[in-house]
Parts: sequence; C-alpha cells; structure tokens
Amino acid sequence: MKILRHFTWESLKANRTRTLVTIIGIVLSMALFTAVLEGAYSGQQFLIRSIEESEGRWLLLESGLTEEEAATLQNTEGIGESSVWREVGIGNIHSDNSYRPYLRVVSVDANVENLLAIHLLSGRLPENENEILLPSHLASDGGVQMAVGDTLTIDLGKRVDQLGDPLPPEAGYDPESPESIVDAEEHTYTVVGIYRRLPYEVEGYGEPGYVALTFGDKGILRFAQNDKDSEDGAENAADSSGDCTVFLTLKNPTSLFQWEEAHPAVGNRTEHSDLRRFYGLFTSDNYNVYLYGFATILLLLIVVGSISLIYNSFSISVSARTQQFGILKSIGATNRQIRGSVLYEALLLAVIAIPIGLVVGCVGIGLTLYFLRDAFAVGLFMEGKTQMELVINPLILLAAAGICLLTTIISAAIPARRAIRISPIASIRQTQEVKTRRKKAGGGHLARKLFGFPGLLAVRNFQRSRSKYRSTVASLILSIVLFISASSFCAYITGSVEAVANTGNAETMVDITYSTLGYERPKPERVLAILA
Repeated sequence: MKILRHFTWESLKANRTRTLVTIIGIVLSMALFTAVLEGAYSGQQFLIRSIEESEGRWLLLESGLTEEEAATLQNTEGIGESSVWREVGIGNIHSDNSYRPYLRVVSVDANVENLLAIHLLSGRLPENENEILLPSHLASDGGVQMAVGDTLTIDLGKRVDQLGDPLPPEAGYDPESPESIVDAEEHTYTVVGIYRRLPYEVEGYGEPGYVALTFGDKGILRFAQNDKDSEDGAENAADSSGDCTVFLTLKNPTSLFQWEEAHPAVGNRTEHSDLRRFYGLFTSDNYNVYLYGFATILLLLIVVGSISLIYNSFSISVSARTQQFGILKSIGATNRQIRGSVLYEALLLAVIAIPIGLVVGCVGIGLTLYFLRDAFAVGLFMEGKTQMELVINPLILLAAAGICLLTTIISAAIPARRAIRISPIASIRQTQEVKTRRKKAGGGHLARKLFGFPGLLAVRNFQRSRSKYRSTVASLILSIVLFISASSFCAYITGSVEAVANTGNAETMVDITYSTLGYERPKPERVLAILA
C-alpha cells in the first residue's frame, strides 16, 4: 500500500496543473461552505445581540413570587444570571391618560443592568431608595412633566377593587370600575434620570401605571416587616406576598423548552419571545420545518455543485491514470488498493485545500458583512449600536470542513468505482476511452456549415468519446439548474422578508414609514418636526 501511495504522490507532482486545478476546486467549495455557515451563524448572533441591546438579555421572567420563591428560583439548576425587582407600590400620578392614571414604582438590584435593557435619555440610574428613574412616556403620553433634579412626592400603596380584593399592579384600569389605593405610604424621590419605555413583555401596553425604577427599596414589604409584631402588620405581610419579579437567563439557552418542562412555573412566567426566536426556538413546528428546510435545500445545492466541480477534476485524473491502474492490476494490485489510491489522493488534496478554503471563506464573508453592516441594520429595522460582523465559531468551521471532506471523498469515489470495474487489459489498451460505431462515424455536415472545420472536428471528437460528451452536457445542465434554483431560492427568501417587514406590496412602497404603538403617540406637530 505504501508503494501505491508513493505512486499517487509522484503522479500528483508529475501533473501539477491538474493537481492545482483540483485543489482550487476544493478550496472554492470549502470557502463556499464556510461563507454560508459562518454567514448564517453571524447573522443569528447579530439578531441576538441586537435584541439584547434593545430589550435585554433576560430569557424568562416570572412575576407574582414571594421572597422565598424568588430566592428558590434564582438557585434553580440551569439558571445563569438573575435579577429581582420588587413592587414598592402604586399611586395616582394624575396623568392625562384616563386609562393610565398611576405611577408604578419598583425597586431593582445592581444586576438589573446586565439583564434588562435600560436606555437612558438623560441623567443616570438610581443609586439608593430615595432616587427614581422615570419613563419618557410619562410626559409624552401622560402629560406629567418632570425633569432631572425635580422632587416627586407620591402616596404609594396597593390596588383593590370595590370589594376590597387585591388587584395586580399590571391589571388593566377601567374608569367605570371603581377601585382604590390602600395601605398608602408617602414616598419622596429625587428624579435622577429619564429612560425609554421598557419592552412590552415587561411593561404591557394595557398596564394602568407608568413603571418607574428605584434602587433597593422594598416598599410595602419593608413596611409590613417593620410592623410584623402587630396584627395589622401581619395582615399586611400576608397581603404583600407575591411582589417579586425575577428576570433570568439560562446557562444553555437552547434548552429553554426542556428547562421549562422540568421546572413548572410558580408565578406568572413570560418568555422573551424575540430572543427565543432568534435562538431558533419556535413554539410551532411549522417554523422549524421552514427554517431547517431552507437551510437543508441551500446546503444540498452547494453540495451538488461542489460534487460536480470536484468530480470533474478527479474524473480527468482517473481517466489519465487508467492505463497506470491497468498495469498495477496486472501485477497484482487489488480493486481495494486501486480505490484506496484514489481516495488517498482525495484526502491528500483535501488536507491541503480545506485550511486554505477555510481562511478564504472567513475573509470573504467577513469583508462582505463588514461592507454590508449598515444595510443589514436598516433592512431589518434594528436600532442601537450593534452592527453585523463575522463571529467565528470553531464548531461551525469544523462542520464546514467535515462537509467539504465528505463532498471531496464522494467526488473521488465515483470515478474510482468506474476505474476498478475496467479489466486490466481494457485499462492498458484504453479501449473504454474511445468507442466508435461504424454506422455513427459520419455526419457533422450541419456543424461544418455553421462553424466550419472546427465544428466538424468537434462533432467527430464527440463521436469518438461519448462519455466525455455526456459529462460536459450534464455539467452544463447542472450549472443551469443550480443557477435557477439559487435565484429562485433568493427570490423566495426576499419575498418572505418583505412580507414580514410589510414592504412587499409594490403599490404601497414608500421611502419613509413612521408608526406609533400603544399609548406612545406623540403630538402631530412633533411627528411632523421629526419627518421634516
């Protein structure tokens, strides 16, 4: 076997042009696999980073928990980072919005910045229980004008309906359904900052209160604990249970569904739906079918094109060495050894080409993403400073190398199988390379009239070697099929993205779109000033 390997190595050196062409083919295939897989992974990471910047890194939140339940949840197996906010209380802020009359004050801990995206418009975060951070839509929607440095004094308590039953802080407000604030305590805060409204999954659009943040104040819980020796204090302590909300991440985000199944919710659990989708976790199997179906089709197109490209190189190599294989078989080489010689050539070339293709693919897709970074952000309506960039994943690179290696082996195995099926005498005489039929060894008059003597010569050459003729035609057909398939694939993807972005209707295409959502509806004059 060592002799055959040495023979293969000497054959590669003797035919350097053909060897170089084969290496280039494998390099291009590897570069394409790397670019597609790394591009898809980088795009996924871009979406994840964008949503983390705009809405936060939390993957789950669970509200309505007691202090003990919150502590237990934070220490549950599989939990990564966590942050807790506690209800300080809710009070009437006398806003202009009749469906949102309250200010809902919650206290946060030091880790909230790592999980919840708090976008400061002015000022800073609160550092103690006497400072408060107000939302911007308190002024734009509620008409309550407060500036950094102002003092806010408000009575905070708990909501109850007309029967005295407690109402959740986030429950919608109906002006026609009487309710009141009980156990109210006066709180005085210094406004230290204004921030942009929290995501709707944290602060729902139907909530009755504007969420304001303070630091380290347990509010109602604190007052109940101070009075726990009295009968009223004990009653307040019982009523104040369930005032904690826990934001958390998982050590393995892709195991979200398995973790939720193993740890049922104690309070009200909410998933970060955008972040979950960008991790590839869909509640509907249809989305999985579409996503993985598109990915599979794209990879199959690349694999088929790569096999066609690399196969032609190995087919030429095997055809040129057919006589050599016949001589080797005549002196005792087995079919297994001949097959091993061809596969050894494939592995040898792959070892050289795959690292080069990996570098070429990473550089190519890296430059592409760099120059298109602004287009991605605009096209996907992503806000913030996050930009598309190449994210190297060793597992992705290993998978691309494995696919390319498998493709190379398949491309070499096909002509190797053809070579071992030829008898030694036929291989030496190379009778399989040129086969003519007496009745068919004519014609070409039309080709001669159209293209002259070169056309006639081409027709006769095709008649002498029909296998090469068929291979050429098959390669051209495959190239056209791949081109049409890739074009259709891109067109379908573009149409899907436009449909999701609501820009696919040519009759309603516009240059600028401005929309408002929920209660964040500024005055028309302000909108005109923005668009002017």
